[in-house]
Amino acid sequence: MVCSFICDAPARAFVKQMKSHNGYSGCDKCTQVGVWRNKMTYPEMNATLRSDEDFALMSDTDHHLQPSPLTGIVQMVTQFPIDYMHLCCLVVTRKLILFWMKGKNLAIRQPSHIISAISTKLIALRPHIPSEFARKPRELTEIDRWKATELRQFMIYSGPVVLKHSLPEEVFENFLLFSVALSTGSQTPELLNIDMGISKVLELLSKVLEENKSIKAEITNLRSEVRALSREMVRPVAPEASPSSIKLPLSTMEEFKLAEAAMRETPCEKQKMITTFSLIGGHTAEEAVRRMLQSGLTNNLARRFNWAGKGFKDAFKNTVLSDVMFGICTPKTAARDHSYGVFRDTEEVA
Repeated sequence: MVCSFICDAPARAFVKQMKSHNGYSGCDKCTQVGVWRNKMTYPEMNATLRSDEDFALMSDTDHHLQPSPLTGIVQMVTQFPIDYMHLCCLVVTRKLILFWMKGKNLAIRQPSHIISAISTKLIALRPHIPSEFARKPRELTEIDRWKATELRQFMIYSGPVVLKHSLPEEVFENFLLFSVALSTGSQTPELLNIDMGISKVLELLSKVLEENKSIKAEITNLRSEVRALSREMVRPVAPEASPSSIKLPLSTMEEFKLAEAAMRETPCEKQKMITTFSLIGGHTAEEAVRRMLQSGLTNNLARRFNWAGKGFKDAFKNTVLSDVMFGICTPKTAARDHSYGVFRDTEEVA
């Protein structure tokens, strides 16, 4: 007695003489017309199901190519179950793992240390896998080389064990729904009745899809709330981290004296200036001093200073601004030497 025909999609289409799985009327379980989204998809979840009688009568002319030689001998719908190996193992299970490892959705993709921890757990199971399993578990990094039997083992047996406490709760429950759906459908006596077994699997798979939609909706709402909260929150700023009230570069002697007074009377203002100049940097102390002077003083104002105040020029070494620069450059003696060198160059230009 023939119980069922187990075929992959191309073989099933050939035996039943119907449209291929990538055709618009290629679904052999329902009458919906496919939707092209860079590949053929059948998104409707409540489409009218096909029956053995309708298939025998070839009621849907778009679905059939010509009469099948098996028509009238076997039930052409209920005795052709879904392709478990390709659909559930090689496609859904592998895609789930790839979503966790390389998916574009950052809420689903897991950090590398989580993937490594799961792989470590899989390897730890190797000594305990009974001989009834054809292959021992391998690391997730080798997912592209996993065989269907390895994916089935992960989907039903090892996956629920190694993923618990490793994946986020929502993601783990999503996988668990899929695992229970497949393990229940493959182990209960109802599977002897093909229609009931498929209905049970499809019902649980529908729940998986609904859970996916729910998770995506929650993530979207959470992102919106975080954005709204970030706009409302005012982060306190340390006084020295706020911008200085002194506008650089200083261009007149009056501006220079006001800046000196502000830094001398308000230590916080001096610290702000140190923070501002420390962001300028330089590969050497001389380069750092030169860049700070160029940022702090215009050329015309710089010509009014030299290091010691010789001649008719003002002494830079006694200013608060020089202390600011020495607070950044180390060692101080080197910074003073380079400051002297920079002002000597300024004198020569003047």
